[in-house]
Amino acid sequence: MHLILTHEQADFDALGALLGCFLTSENSIAILPRQMNRNVQSFLSLYSTDLSFTSLADLPRKSIDVLTLVDTQSMVTIKGLQKNIHITTIDHHPRHPDLPADWVFIESKTGAT
Repeated sequence: MHLILTHEQADFDALGALLGCFLTSENSIAILPRQMNRNVQSFLSLYSTDLSFTSLADLPRKSIDVLTLVDTQSMVTIKGLQKNIHITTIDHHPRHPDLPADWVFIESKTGAT
């Protein structure tokens, strides 16, 4: 299973990156963070039925073998991660020096992911 995640306290940049990555990745699941910016929560209360986001509570009980992180370089704690998981992070911030060497890092040199 391929999951797409972003950071906690998600803002519109994170939400947009989550949706954009989902729309361009076949057979993926875009997971909403547990906590979001107040404006993002208000937006989702109006439009969540039109968007293809999944909550952690509704995540299928399958093993996760591909993980894409958007607008973040920090791993989110989640059950079901395989030991040999393939992780890609897409971010507009420079690569963190402590990012694991086996993670694929894609830097988007724009104002937002």
